[in-house]
Amino acid sequence: MKYHQKNIKTYTISWLTYCFLIAIAIFGINFFIDPLWYNDGNKITKKNYAYNERLSKTNYFLNHMDQYDCVLLGSSVSIVFDTKLIKGSECYNFSVSAGGLYEYTAYLKYLKSIGFSPKKIYIEVNFGFVKPTYDLSRLPNFIKSFNEPDSIYKSYTSIDSLTFSLKNLMGLSPYQHMYDQNFVALTRKDLIFPFSPKVDYLYRSPAEPPSHEVLKLYKELINIFPESIYIGYVYPQSPWITSMYYTHNYLDQNLDIILSLSSFFDEFYDFSFPVDYLENNKITYDGSHFYEFVFIEIARMLNENQGVIGVRINDTPNYKQLYFKNIKSFIKSKSE
Repeated sequence: MKYHQKNIKTYTISWLTYCFLIAIAIFGINFFIDPLWYNDGNKITKKNYAYNERLSKTNYFLNHMDQYDCVLLGSSVSIVFDTKLIKGSECYNFSVSAGGLYEYTAYLKYLKSIGFSPKKIYIEVNFGFVKPTYDLSRLPNFIKSFNEPDSIYKSYTSIDSLTFSLKNLMGLSPYQHMYDQNFVALTRKDLIFPFSPKVDYLYRSPAEPPSHEVLKLYKELINIFPESIYIGYVYPQSPWITSMYYTHNYLDQNLDIILSLSSFFDEFYDFSFPVDYLENNKITYDGSHFYEFVFIEIARMLNENQGVIGVRINDTPNYKQLYFKNIKSFIKSKSE
């Protein structure tokens, strides 16, 4: 009996030791690869692929919050915007893939709950106004409950994090961007193809515009930090994409909403405004996601109100008429 009990004790100690060593190994791998940015990124290969961006972006921000006085909230089309290009502010890019209006609101409420008070807030406005739905399923629970994220010890002893680390080493990621060691996003040229639209592209179905109810959601967003300066911008878009809204009779309603929305913001820009620069298919890989160098021009407009792309709506008389004129001209040139 004693021998049997001794064996059980020996096996238990051996099993616990084995589990402890496995946990240490998992933690060590995750610590050095750092797929969720608890500790400033991948220390081994220096390549940081995107996994669970909502958690990673928050982790990085919480570790460097004292360096910022500004945030930018957007979707995947704004992820490669290097906000160091924005003058006069230290702005953090909180953009995430498939980010939406309800998430922007949740993030700002969370930032307020932790005592962060931004001087400026940049808000990306989706031109298609994909109808906002109350879907916060991708958002980490601690954001919704105003708590802290899981500790690095809990996160980095998990199999999920180990999976991210192993995928990182193999260069596997579902996203078309990655991050450098300064947490600046870069387009992955190995995963993209040239944007080569043809005439039939003009008649594809875009997202339907929402009702003016969407304006109430933006008002709620802006009221979270009433003392901050809010700068809104419609992200750049190829005229090939914009033309879909025209050919389906959605453009008029979208522009009306943009004009109404612009009055809520301290500054408001439209980078989808049809200009020759946007007709170059080599500056985008799908008509909505643009390469990093395009954001240099966007930053010029934001900083100096001049550049080859975008208009400041408040400074553009007959904005809507000019928009229609330019897009009609583009459609005519491609249909001939």
